[in-house]
Amino acid sequence: MKLSLKQKIILSILGIIAFFGLLATLTTFFITRNTFINLKKQELLTTVTLQSHETNQIFTQSQNLTSFAAEQALIIAAFVFFAALTATVVISALVSNFLKPLAKLKEFSLSLSQGHLDQQIKITTGDELEDLAKVLNSMAKNLKTSRMDIEKKIKDRTAQLEKLNQAMVGRELKMVELKKKIRQPTKKS
Repeated sequence: MKLSLKQKIILSILGIIAFFGLLATLTTFFITRNTFINLKKQELLTTVTLQSHETNQIFTQSQNLTSFAAEQALIIAAFVFFAALTATVVISALVSNFLKPLAKLKEFSLSLSQGHLDQQIKITTGDELEDLAKVLNSMAKNLKTSRMDIEKKIKDRTAQLEKLNQAMVGRELKMVELKKKIRQPTKKS
C-alpha cells in the first residue's frame, strides 16, 4: 500500500499523540497509586493508637511505604526521561526520512535551473515525491530536446543567412565592377 506524504505525516503525528497519551496515562496511574499509599499511611498513623511496640511497627511500615513511593517516583522519572529520549530519536528519524527526498528534489531543481539537463533523479518513496521526480525527469528530457532543436534551427538559419550574405556581397561586388566599367568608357570619350 502506497502512503502519500500527507498520510505519513498524519500517521506520525497520531503515533506521537498516542505515545504521549500512554505516557500521561502511566504517569497518572503511578501518581494516583502513590497518593493512595500516602493516604493509607496517614490513615494508619492517625487511627491507630496502639502500644509503643505496635506504633514502632506502624512507623516502620510507614517509612517503608514512603521509600517505596520515592522509588516509584524515581522509576517514573527515569521512564519519562527515556520515553522522551526515544520519542526524540524516532521523530528525528521520521523527519529525516521525509526531508531527504525533498533535499534531493531541491538540489536537482537547482541543477536544472543552471542548465544541466543531462541529469536524472531517482526517488523511490512511493508517494507524490516520486511522482514529482518522474515529472522533473521528463521535463529535463523535454528541455534538452527543445534546446537541441532550437540550436539546430539557429545553426540552419545561420547557414542560410551566411549563404544569402555571400550572395548579396557577390552581387554588390558585381555592381561595383559594373559601375567601374560604365564610368571607364565615358571617361575615354
